[in-house]
Amino acid sequence: MSNKVSSLDKTVVFCNPHSGGGGEKLFASLTKTLAPTPVHLTKTTEDFRTKIQACVAEGATHLGIVGGDGSLHLAINSLADSILNQQAKNLTLVVIPGGTGSDYSRNIYPNGAPKDWKAFLQSGEDRPVDLGLIEIIEPNPRKILFINALGLCLNAEVVKGKNAIPNYVPATLRYLLPTLSQIVTFKPVAMDVTTDDEKISLKLLSGTVSKGQFAGGGMKVGPHAELADGMFELTLVERPGISTVITNLPKLYNGNLGEVPGIHQFKTSHFTMEAQENFEAEADGDLIGEIKKVRISVIAKAINVRFLSFTH
Repeated sequence: MSNKVSSLDKTVVFCNPHSGGGGEKLFASLTKTLAPTPVHLTKTTEDFRTKIQACVAEGATHLGIVGGDGSLHLAINSLADSILNQQAKNLTLVVIPGGTGSDYSRNIYPNGAPKDWKAFLQSGEDRPVDLGLIEIIEPNPRKILFINALGLCLNAEVVKGKNAIPNYVPATLRYLLPTLSQIVTFKPVAMDVTTDDEKISLKLLSGTVSKGQFAGGGMKVGPHAELADGMFELTLVERPGISTVITNLPKLYNGNLGEVPGIHQFKTSHFTMEAQENFEAEADGDLIGEIKKVRISVIAKAINVRFLSFTH
């Protein structure tokens, strides 16, 4: 179900100056284009979080987020209390791409981002979408939300590698180069993955829990993932041989990764993972620390996202 909204009265836009694609660069043009809609250029992560919380408390219903998946990640976790208490169902995120990968935007703008942002704010459609909930049990119990994808093991090392590559390098290469390096050098982690239907014991090289279809700067890791079906697409990769990597590299981008031997790909609404040792993870491109035991579940239709009115 979708809802058309044509008012700008309760919209506030936030530019993340630390996003890889340059939220700061878009600030001036959006301030002019969207006037009188307020546009904030935040200074720090805490400033970003505080301003979003304050605007929602003051009655904002539409939050424009300028940046990439990391900026969206920061936004939803800034609103975590409201989301976890089912009090964010009337809030809408307006995604304005400006990050390194901006993979979530590929799902909602399949034919490219809007050219006229003011018209989009006036005539787009608000649709409910799911979020993912990470409940880390060991070590350091904590809860973290994600909107696009959770990456496990090798994926976290790829994010570290990407962050070390200068911004002028194309986004696709910033993700692909550390991916190829880590496939050769990363030591897989022994763990059990348990769903309602089965228990999989494996040595995990890489894992992706997808709500959106794309991750890693355009890799189509979750080709059957949907934003609002109440399910994840889970992709678990054991170590492939070098020849398998070379032969199947295009499948990282065309959505056929599940055809490769040693890859488990299936849909589930919740599952647990328990490893023999700590491993690292990233959510929406942000490193979230070490995990040994974790429960991951979908929060169905937790918040709204604005779509182009003619997309389905």
